[in-house]
Amino acid sequence: MASNYLYIFDNDLRTSYLPVLSQFIKEINDSGHGELQCAYLFDPEDLKPKNFQSALISPAKLKLICESLKELGQVLANKGILLDICIGNKSANLGNLIKKYNVTCLGYSSPAGSYESELYRNAEIEGLTVHNDFQTSLFDKATLPFAINDLPATFTRFRKVVEALPLDELFTHYQKLPELSHKTNCAMQLLAKFEASNLSLNKTPAISYALDTANKLKIEFSGGEGLAVHHMNNYFSLTSPSVYKTTRNFLDNWTASTKFSVALCLGNISPKQIWREIVKYELKNGGNESTYWIKFELLWREYFHWYAAKYNEKLFHFSGITQQKPLSSFYPERFRKWIDGATPSHFINAIMNQLKTTGYISNRARQLTASYFVNELNIDWRYGAAYFQSQLIDHDVASNWGNWQYLAGVGCDPRGKRKFNIEKQQNLYDPNMSYINKWISSATTLPLDSVDYVDWPIVNEEP
Repeated sequence: MASNYLYIFDNDLRTSYLPVLSQFIKEINDSGHGELQCAYLFDPEDLKPKNFQSALISPAKLKLICESLKELGQVLANKGILLDICIGNKSANLGNLIKKYNVTCLGYSSPAGSYESELYRNAEIEGLTVHNDFQTSLFDKATLPFAINDLPATFTRFRKVVEALPLDELFTHYQKLPELSHKTNCAMQLLAKFEASNLSLNKTPAISYALDTANKLKIEFSGGEGLAVHHMNNYFSLTSPSVYKTTRNFLDNWTASTKFSVALCLGNISPKQIWREIVKYELKNGGNESTYWIKFELLWREYFHWYAAKYNEKLFHFSGITQQKPLSSFYPERFRKWIDGATPSHFINAIMNQLKTTGYISNRARQLTASYFVNELNIDWRYGAAYFQSQLIDHDVASNWGNWQYLAGVGCDPRGKRKFNIEKQQNLYDPNMSYINKWISSATTLPLDSVDYVDWPIVNEEP
């Protein structure tokens, strides 16, 4: 009996470095029969505030997802593969697809988040043959040099173990998606079906409203594999990689950092592709501390992906992976002022305004405003992590929540909570206040609280 294959795209919106989908195509080609269906599931409910008063996805990121899907659907159609976009409850839609296409083999990229993992548990109960692997990381389950549960307790230990491996050899083989040898539908028919599916996505009221909201923002990024590869190639055609370590902490400079995080979170490119390009750059221009540091930060991202796979739901626990709860709480007024860029710190306000306006802030800015949130505002770190998730166009579950845990002292940092001196950081990175002046229109200083701990109004008396 012929096998019917269903591959679910998620944060892997590309046509390279997809071993699970490649294996499906190979099995169909080798057997000479079988059907392949691809789908993307989106639930508009994810645009509504949920836990910790924040949505699971930002309108800005949704815009980039839609751009990525448009290109992906067209490329797959030309390969003889239909991409179906399903709107609504993900679990229900997955079940409907399985029944509609009489699916016998289900494939997907192993997700980092527990919410996403839950989706596929019912499918396994149905008795399907399930193929999944970690396709958004450098390693997969086969090449990771230890079992997931044996992940080293700190990044430094992890890095020392994996850097002992021949990484440049492991990650430089280009993996292109093969073609279907026999195509049951012509590209034009598949493209027409995809366009109808894509149109329903854009016409869904909640999605349409979110996209209108995103169009009002100052988004400097676009989604799609083609543009991601173009940006990567352009970056490595410059000298920027050779000075990366000296510029990476700049607050608001396009070429100061790689800007690969957006393409990585969408899955428009694989981290293996980036590693491959670093190696090529080093062979041509010579390697130095800066080119190594790009690899270093890919390994930092890598660690948190396996960290999320190991700790699963603990990624979202107040006490993190520790047994000790932080000495913090939830203060609605402080939380709102942080979101609105109305804290006593002009520097933090500028960062938060940039985030709200563009959906993006630099890595240094993220560390600083998170430190302020945890240490100065003394708010439950999960509200900050959830707000980042609801705003960032490059939100990655593992990296975001893992780094917030790290900074809040409930993660993998053996030194405990991290605290930045905000005034010192401003003097280092914005001594002339050019960043502040760009992102805040008023320098009015507001008190942190309007009431005291027993809810009495705080009155600033004149001397």
